[in-house]
Amino acid sequence: MANAETNALVGLRKLLPKELFYNTDMDMLGAECEEIRIRAGRNVRFVLRGGEIAGSAVATPKLCRDVLEGLSEHSAPAIENELKEGFFTARGGCRVGVCGQMYTKNGLCERLWQISGFNIRIARQIKGCADKIIREVYSCGNAGGLLVLSIPGAGKTTLLRDTVRQLSDGGLSRLRLMWASGRTLWICVRRQRV
Repeated sequence: MANAETNALVGLRKLLPKELFYNTDMDMLGAECEEIRIRAGRNVRFVLRGGEIAGSAVATPKLCRDVLEGLSEHSAPAIENELKEGFFTARGGCRVGVCGQMYTKNGLCERLWQISGFNIRIARQIKGCADKIIREVYSCGNAGGLLVLSIPGAGKTTLLRDTVRQLSDGGLSRLRLMWASGRTLWICVRRQRV
């Protein structure tokens, strides 16, 4: 049975080098896979909800280059600005953290090169996880804002995506999303006046 999480993993497999998944039971990974960790000189690791397993592939410099080429869909220069932040978003909404050597100028990252590691967080959809927030938005009107804070990997983006989905399905006349610094999401809601 396919679900959004499995579909995200299937989409990633099309972008990533095949050797990354050699001798890995994809049925076992299925919907349980939350992250794929790739570190130069080490075995690929698959982080599951209940633990972690090692793949048989060892991340060589060539494999790391191939991973970047695949995830950027052979357009690494197109994501160069995102790479300066240390991460980018691959097709399907999967977040990719990147490690490598950094060239800095005036304390700011100018370029990331010799990439040696990736942390790929598998995107997943959990419909209904924003139900309580939606009730609050509708009961408060435009009285306030919403600040979402949590540790990495706790579901902030999943929560915000479900919030946006529900608000846009709820008959609001205007829904505006603004993404700033690659890290902050504001949702501005305007109700249609009758």
